Amino acid sequence: MLAQSIPLNVLAKHRKDLLQIEALLFGQAGFLDGDIKEAYPLQLQKEYDYLQKKYKLTPIPVHLWKFLRMRPANFPTVRIAQFAALIHRSVHLFSKLIETASIKEITPLLDVTASEYWKTHFRFDEVQKTPSDKHLGTSSIHNIIINTITPVKFLYAQSQGTATQQEAALQLLESIPAEKNKILTLWNDTGWLSESAAQSQALIQLYNNYCSSKRCLECSIGLSILKQPV
Repeated sequence: MLAQSIPLNVLAKHRKDLLQIEALLFGQAGFLDGDIKEAYPLQLQKEYDYLQKKYKLTPIPVHLWKFLRMRPANFPTVRIAQFAALIHRSVHLFSKLIETASIKEITPLLDVTASEYWKTHFRFDEVQKTPSDKHLGTSSIHNIIINTITPVKFLYAQSQGTATQQEAALQLLESIPAEKNKILTLWNDTGWLSESAAQSQALIQLYNNYCSSKRCLECSIGLSILKQPV
């Protein structure tokens, strides 16, 4: 919703100015409404007021963002700041991602750190006790590759009619460790262990399309289990 609320050409036009990119993103996310105390967010608020009027932007409701039961490093504010850093330093990111063929090449493109303000904050106007760089960790980068970059690379290759590039996109999943979540824990408990993200994605797909809907009789795995002698 945040991405859809800002025209791509507006982000591209202001990409070189990190302050303006953060103002656009945090403003459109609804985080710059209301009373703000600290100097930097006040600066963002002032910048956003100007940009909002200039481009006639409508922010999304701030209550849509979730903080409850989340680790501070995963707070939406931190992720938005990292996204701003990615936009600020990226030039022709799409073409670079399409051209890359390995995790080793993709990782540096996504290895960003949020701006200086976020070194001492997880949220606006709340100073954290111990400063820390807010950079994307390996697991976060892998998550982006699995859920965003691989599908985009595959669909682009498909639209271009290049089967080898489609296969190369899928091979990315083979080189990433399996994910860890509640669904995969259920599979692990039954003895189905994933050795790569390709396998974990397959198990998640099976669970969402068959297990959770109790379509055991339509699933070859479910049928094989049911046919086993008691």
